[in-house]
Amino acid sequence: YWERIVAPAFSVNPRTNAVALVRPRIPDGARYRNYGAFLQGNWRALRDDRLRVSGAVRYGGAEYNSRAALNLWPDDHLSAHAPTGRIGAVSWLRPWLGVHANLSRGFRVPNVTDLGTLGLQGNGQYEASFAELSGKGALVGDRADDQARSTGNPVERLRPETTNSIDYGVRIRRTNWQTDVTGFWMELTNTILSQTLLLPQGAVGLQLGEQRVEQVGA
Repeated sequence: YWERIVAPAFSVNPRTNAVALVRPRIPDGARYRNYGAFLQGNWRALRDDRLRVSGAVRYGGAEYNSRAALNLWPDDHLSAHAPTGRIGAVSWLRPWLGVHANLSRGFRVPNVTDLGTLGLQGNGQYEASFAELSGKGALVGDRADDQARSTGNPVERLRPETTNSIDYGVRIRRTNWQTDVTGFWMELTNTILSQTLLLPQGAVGLQLGEQRVEQVGA
């Protein structure tokens, strides 16, 4: 899939009718490419159908690219890709008793909204890109409000979210009824969320998009 964002933004002076380009929420002209290949299969491991195995593998990724324009946003680029997949089995230990298990891994590349959302938002928050902050000594806060304290972690480029999961269970089937009991475990890492940005004292005068840092708190 090839996507291109067309999102010009402008302001109008009601007195002079002068029109000026302003920073849109997502960079005008930003491009996003998403790709992948998928293969899956099912096997009867035993002829009497007491054991079935299924599996799938996928290789996919995405690329994001935006070009600086009128100093409203910086050049930015991200490319991420990875193999993922799953494997599972169902075994009937008795005609009435079956067990199943499935192991899978997935990942989600940051989308255009994650990467391209810039400037002042409707919720009153201001978002900046990694490209603007690289090498500026910016740190990530431990929460998403003005009470945030430094985690000591520097601002980094967004990374894909990843999951590892296992589910397992038992199935009982009788003539007039059947029931399933299933459990699962999942690990989610690199979760994408908004946190407060903490800038060093020397950041006064730093340009973030069309805004200039005027003051840094204690």
